[in-house]
Amino acid sequence: MIWVIGVFILVFTGCQQKPQERHYTEMVIEAAEGQNSLAWQTPSDWQEEAGLGMRLASFYFINDPQSIDCSIVSLRGMAGGLEANLRRWMGQIGLDPSEEDFGQLINSSQSLKTQDGQEVKIYDFTSIQKGPSLNKSIIAAMIPMEDATIFVKMTGSIDAIHRNRHNFLELVKSIRHKLNP
Repeated sequence: MIWVIGVFILVFTGCQQKPQERHYTEMVIEAAEGQNSLAWQTPSDWQEEAGLGMRLASFYFINDPQSIDCSIVSLRGMAGGLEANLRRWMGQIGLDPSEEDFGQLINSSQSLKTQDGQEVKIYDFTSIQKGPSLNKSIIAAMIPMEDATIFVKMTGSIDAIHRNRHNFLELVKSIRHKLNP
C-alpha cells in the first residue's frame, strides 16, 4: 500500500511542474551551386582524390599518406561565419577558444590572393599552440566568393603542418574559376 502512495505522489507532483522553455538555433549549411566550376593545381608531392560528401577534393602527402588530411569545401554564403568556424576548429584540436587565443589567431592571420585575384585569409593554428610538436593542428584558408565560401583545411601534427605549409599555400593560391568552353 505504501508503494501505491509513493507512486501517486511522484506522478502528481511531477505533473505540477511547469514546462521549461527551450531555445534552439538551427544552422543549415548547403553546398554551393556551381562548385564544380573551380579548378586548382595539386602540389607535385601530394595525391588528390575525388571529394566525398561536402568535399570537392581531398589530398594527402604521397610519402606519408597518414600525416595530413587536406580538403577543399564550398559552402553557400558565409557558412556560419568566421568566428564560429575558427572556434569550432580550435575545439577540434583541443584548444580552449579563449578570447586571448582567438585574438592571437586572428592577429596572426596571413592574407594572399588566388590565381583569380580572390582575397584569402590563412589561419595557422600552430601559431597559438604550445607543447609537443606531435599535437594535432590545423591550417585553414577561407575564400569568400559571390555566393559561397571556399574552405581549404589541412589537419595533421604540428610538424606535418610545418612540412606541408608551402604546398598548402601553393594549392590555395592556385584556386581559380574554370573557364567555360
